[in-house]
Amino acid sequence: MLKWSEIDYKRFHLKTAKLTIDDQHIDIAPIIEIFQKENGRLFIIRCNSGLNDVIHQLHKTGFFLTDTMLTYSINVKDSNLSKKYTDKFQIVNALADDSEILGEMAQSSFAGYRSHYHKNPFLDNQLCDQVYIDWARNLVIKEGMSDVVFIAKSGNKSVGFASLKVENGEAKAGLLGVIPEYRGLGISHILHQERFQWCKSNSINKIAVETSLSNINYITILSDLGFKLHSSKHVFHLVHNHPE
Repeated sequence: MLKWSEIDYKRFHLKTAKLTIDDQHIDIAPIIEIFQKENGRLFIIRCNSGLNDVIHQLHKTGFFLTDTMLTYSINVKDSNLSKKYTDKFQIVNALADDSEILGEMAQSSFAGYRSHYHKNPFLDNQLCDQVYIDWARNLVIKEGMSDVVFIAKSGNKSVGFASLKVENGEAKAGLLGVIPEYRGLGISHILHQERFQWCKSNSINKIAVETSLSNINYITILSDLGFKLHSSKHVFHLVHNHPE
């Protein structure tokens, strides 16, 4: 049931377990016991926000809330697919050689963004900043991270990117970032249009995207494109044997 995160262990030097909970009848106590017996140090749980009894269990056992994630979804045929951009921006598919470029764009795009890692007071903020950089790099070099990654270019300059991964016939929209100096020019919209067109070409009817409750600008973009709120999850952390 637990999944141990190798990348989080390498980053924070804490043996890290992850778990998603959608079952209201789950007993968290034996799961924590396994976590402790395996010498786990950081436990990250995503819990359906409607499971009040489970959430109460988590609070009682020392977990603390770090974020609330909203999942939006859309049927591709219901989306606004009209092209609203000019030849000023081009879209290309990212290759393995673009790994470092993706990392650089993520570093710029997510500078100052506070993820659930950043909201854990026991984690180093500089190490937390590395999360999105590593994620972006791995999109094109680590198997299973994505099925396609788009890069938006202005001339020879890479200015934004977006990823997609297909799971069980549904497209999961992963990272999307636009470097600060090119924001407000519709690049996020362009990248979403490419996602829609790719799904249509590959007979994928549904796209889902997850974002933080605090990411108001992105939620506004999703709403403008026709995405509807589908579900929500709270993110909880537990740090075992943390320094006082």
